[in-house]
Amino acid sequence: MLRRALAGNSRFGLDLREIERGGVSYTTDTLRDLRHELPSDELFLMVGADAARELGKWREAEALARLAEVVVLSRPGQQLSDCDVPCRFVEVPAIGVSASLVREAVRRGTSIRDLVPSAVAEYIESHSLYTV
Repeated sequence: MLRRALAGNSRFGLDLREIERGGVSYTTDTLRDLRHELPSDELFLMVGADAARELGKWREAEALARLAEVVVLSRPGQQLSDCDVPCRFVEVPAIGVSASLVREAVRRGTSIRDLVPSAVAEYIESHSLYTV
């Protein structure tokens, strides 16, 4: 679905390394891979305010800020608060769309055409996803 959502937008790319790695995948492993491939580039790990509260519990949490700048994005209903790792907080416009909202709309039989790109809505419908 992500491939369909990004189709035609050259500003985004899809990186499948975590899926192709197989087994359990950790953010620090991915960031190390990227740092090795892109030694002079700035890397940013962007997480929502809800996930930021759990960063201290992530595997090798202390390495996250060494490998990338951690950016915490505001989320509707979530307060920006302290991080367990060095991070920058950024307020972003609230968009009332979430995966939970999309799945619930599909279960109710409500159109999701305004919530996801058309190609994604078509994929969800053609594969009867989220109907149960």
